[in-house]
Amino acid sequence: MRAAIYLRVSTNRQETENQRRDLLAAAEERGWTVAAEYADNGVSGAASRKPGLERLLEDAEQGKFDVAMFWALDRLTRRGIFDALQILYRLTQARVKFYSHKESFLDGFGEFQDLMVAFFAKLAELERRRISERVKAGLARTRAQGTRLGRPPVQFDKSRARQLRRRGYTYRQIAAEMGVSVATVHRALAS
Repeated sequence: MRAAIYLRVSTNRQETENQRRDLLAAAEERGWTVAAEYADNGVSGAASRKPGLERLLEDAEQGKFDVAMFWALDRLTRRGIFDALQILYRLTQARVKFYSHKESFLDGFGEFQDLMVAFFAKLAELERRRISERVKAGLARTRAQGTRLGRPPVQFDKSRARQLRRRGYTYRQIAAEMGVSVATVHRALAS
Protein backbone atom coordinates (compact mmCIF):
# COMPACT_ATOMS: atom_id res chain seq x y z
CA MET A 1 0.00 0.00 0.00
CA ARG A 2 1.35 3.45 -0.92
CA ALA A 3 1.22 5.89 2.00
CA ALA A 4 1.44 9.66 2.29
CA ILE A 5 2.56 11.30 5.52
CA TYR A 6 1.17 14.64 6.72
CA LEU A 7 3.04 16.64 9.38
CA ARG A 8 2.08 19.96 11.01
CA VAL A 9 3.38 22.18 13.78
CA SER A 10 1.90 25.51 14.84
CA THR A 11 5.04 27.59 15.19
CA ASN A 12 8.42 27.82 13.50
CA ARG A 13 10.04 27.10 16.89
CA GLN A 14 8.60 23.57 16.78
CA GLU A 15 9.66 20.74 14.51
CA THR A 16 7.90 17.82 12.87
CA GLU A 17 10.66 15.23 13.34
CA ASN A 18 8.93 13.32 16.18
CA GLN A 19 5.75 13.00 14.13
CA ARG A 20 7.75 11.93 11.10
CA ARG A 21 9.69 9.23 12.96
CA ASP A 22 6.52 7.74 14.47
CA LEU A 23 4.70 7.70 11.13
CA LEU A 24 7.63 6.20 9.23
CA ALA A 25 7.89 3.44 11.84
CA ALA A 26 4.13 2.78 11.64
CA ALA A 27 4.29 2.58 7.84
CA GLU A 28 7.21 0.15 7.98
CA GLU A 29 5.44 -1.98 10.59
CA ARG A 30 2.41 -2.29 8.29
CA GLY A 31 4.46 -2.92 5.16
CA TRP A 32 3.39 0.36 3.56
CA THR A 33 5.67 2.26 1.20
CA VAL A 34 5.88 5.98 1.92
CA ALA A 35 5.25 7.56 -1.48
CA ALA A 36 4.97 11.20 -0.40
CA GLU A 37 5.42 13.54 2.54
CA TYR A 38 3.53 16.81 3.13
CA ALA A 39 4.18 19.35 5.87
CA ASP A 40 2.87 22.62 7.20
CA ASN A 41 5.47 24.24 9.45
CA GLY A 42 4.36 27.22 11.50
CA VAL A 43 0.70 26.86 10.50
CA SER A 44 -1.98 26.91 13.18
CA GLY A 45 -4.48 24.07 13.31
CA ALA A 46 -7.14 26.79 13.29
CA ALA A 47 -5.88 28.22 9.98
CA SER A 48 -8.32 27.85 7.12
CA ARG A 49 -5.48 27.43 4.61
CA LYS A 50 -2.81 24.80 5.05
CA PRO A 51 -0.80 24.51 1.81
CA GLY A 52 0.73 21.11 2.63
CA LEU A 53 -2.64 19.62 3.52
CA GLU A 54 -4.19 21.08 0.38
CA ARG A 55 -1.47 19.44 -1.76
CA LEU A 56 -2.05 16.13 0.03
CA LEU A 57 -5.79 16.27 -0.71
CA GLU A 58 -5.18 17.19 -4.35
CA ASP A 59 -2.70 14.33 -4.76
CA ALA A 60 -5.16 11.95 -3.05
CA GLU A 61 -7.75 12.90 -5.65
CA GLN A 62 -5.19 12.09 -8.36
CA GLY A 63 -4.63 8.61 -6.89
CA LYS A 64 -0.99 9.14 -5.94
CA PHE A 65 -1.32 7.07 -2.73
CA ASP A 66 -3.69 4.68 -0.96
CA VAL A 67 -3.53 5.81 2.67
CA ALA A 68 -2.96 9.22 4.30
CA MET A 69 -1.11 9.06 7.61
CA PHE A 70 -1.15 11.78 10.26
CA TRP A 71 0.11 11.82 13.84
CA ALA A 72 -3.24 12.87 15.38
CA LEU A 73 -6.47 14.43 14.16
CA ASP A 74 -5.50 17.78 15.67
CA ARG A 75 -2.57 17.88 13.22
CA LEU A 76 -5.13 18.04 10.37
CA THR A 77 -7.39 20.65 11.94
CA ARG A 78 -8.50 22.34 15.14
CA ARG A 79 -11.43 24.00 13.43
CA GLY A 80 -14.06 21.56 14.62
CA ILE A 81 -16.15 18.65 13.50
CA PHE A 82 -17.29 20.01 10.15
CA ASP A 83 -13.76 20.81 8.97
CA ALA A 84 -12.39 17.44 10.09
CA LEU A 85 -15.21 15.56 8.43
CA GLN A 86 -14.73 17.54 5.20
CA ILE A 87 -11.03 16.63 5.07
CA LEU A 88 -11.66 12.95 5.77
CA TYR A 89 -14.62 12.91 3.37
CA ARG A 90 -12.36 14.17 0.57
CA LEU A 91 -9.95 11.33 1.31
CA THR A 92 -12.78 8.80 1.37
CA GLN A 93 -14.21 10.11 -1.90
CA ALA A 94 -10.76 9.71 -3.45
CA ARG A 95 -10.75 6.09 -2.18
CA VAL A 96 -7.88 6.90 0.17
CA LYS A 97 -7.87 5.36 3.64
CA PHE A 98 -6.58 7.37 6.58
CA TYR A 99 -4.49 6.47 9.59
CA SER A 100 -4.10 8.42 12.84
CA HIS A 101 -1.09 7.34 14.87
CA LYS A 102 -2.35 8.60 18.23
CA GLU A 103 -5.98 7.57 17.69
CA SER A 104 -5.55 3.98 16.53
CA PHE A 105 -9.31 3.40 16.58
CA LEU A 106 -9.72 6.35 14.20
CA ASP A 107 -8.80 5.00 10.83
CA GLY A 108 -10.35 4.61 7.43
CA PHE A 109 -10.57 0.89 7.98
CA GLY A 110 -13.19 0.78 10.78
CA GLU A 111 -16.99 0.90 10.99
CA PHE A 112 -17.24 3.67 13.60
CA GLN A 113 -14.89 6.11 11.95
CA ASP A 114 -17.46 8.92 11.45
CA LEU A 115 -18.46 8.88 15.11
CA MET A 116 -14.87 8.84 16.32
CA VAL A 117 -13.82 11.59 13.90
CA ALA A 118 -16.61 13.84 15.17
CA PHE A 119 -15.66 13.19 18.79
CA PHE A 120 -11.95 13.89 18.35
CA ALA A 121 -12.52 16.85 16.06
CA LYS A 122 -14.62 18.45 18.80
CA LEU A 123 -11.87 17.79 21.35
CA ALA A 124 -9.29 19.43 19.05
CA GLU A 125 -11.55 22.47 18.61
CA LEU A 126 -12.03 22.78 22.38
CA GLU A 127 -8.29 22.53 22.96
CA ARG A 128 -7.72 25.36 20.44
CA ARG A 129 -10.19 27.51 22.40
CA ARG A 130 -8.43 26.70 25.68
CA ILE A 131 -5.07 27.64 24.19
CA SER A 132 -6.52 30.95 22.98
CA GLU A 133 -8.07 31.65 26.38
CA ARG A 134 -4.76 30.94 28.15
CA VAL A 135 -2.88 33.29 25.82
CA LYS A 136 -5.47 36.06 26.31
CA ALA A 137 -5.40 35.60 30.11
CA GLY A 138 -1.59 35.81 30.09
CA LEU A 139 -1.64 39.00 28.01
CA ALA A 140 -4.30 40.56 30.27
CA ARG A 141 -2.24 39.72 33.37
CA THR A 142 0.89 41.17 31.79
CA ARG A 143 -0.96 44.39 30.88
CA ALA A 144 -2.45 44.61 34.40
CA GLN A 145 1.08 44.43 35.81
CA GLY A 146 1.95 47.49 33.76
CA THR A 147 4.08 45.81 31.12
CA ARG A 148 3.84 47.47 27.74
CA LEU A 149 3.26 44.95 24.96
CA GLY A 150 4.20 45.31 21.34
CA ARG A 151 6.96 47.08 19.57
CA PRO A 152 8.68 49.88 21.50
CA PRO A 153 7.84 53.37 20.23
CA VAL A 154 10.25 54.81 17.69
CA GLN A 155 12.50 57.51 19.10
CA PHE A 156 12.40 60.29 16.55
CA ASP A 157 13.90 63.78 16.67
CA LYS A 158 11.42 65.90 14.67
CA SER A 159 13.53 69.05 14.89
CA ARG A 160 16.52 67.28 13.35
CA ALA A 161 14.30 65.86 10.58
CA ARG A 162 12.93 69.34 9.83
CA GLN A 163 16.46 70.71 9.79
CA LEU A 164 17.55 68.03 7.28
CA ARG A 165 14.47 68.74 5.16
CA ARG A 166 15.30 72.47 5.06
CA ARG A 167 18.81 71.51 3.90
CA GLY A 168 17.24 69.76 0.89
CA TYR A 169 17.24 66.13 2.03
CA THR A 170 14.50 63.90 0.56
CA TYR A 171 12.23 61.91 2.85
CA ARG A 172 14.13 58.77 1.88
CA GLN A 173 17.50 60.38 2.69
CA ILE A 174 16.18 61.60 6.06
CA ALA A 175 14.90 58.11 6.86
CA ALA A 176 18.27 56.55 5.99
CA GLU A 177 20.16 59.18 7.99
CA MET A 178 17.97 58.74 11.08
CA GLY A 179 17.51 54.96 10.86
CA VAL A 180 13.72 54.99 10.54
CA SER A 181 11.20 54.19 7.82
CA VAL A 182 10.15 56.70 5.18
CA ALA A 183 6.59 56.41 6.53
CA THR A 184 7.80 57.53 9.98
CA VAL A 185 9.43 60.60 8.44
CA HIS A 186 6.23 61.45 6.51
CA ARG A 187 4.06 61.08 9.63
CA ALA A 188 6.40 63.15 11.77
CA LEU A 189 6.81 65.98 9.32
CA ALA A 190 3.10 66.09 8.46
CA SER A 191 2.17 66.91 12.07
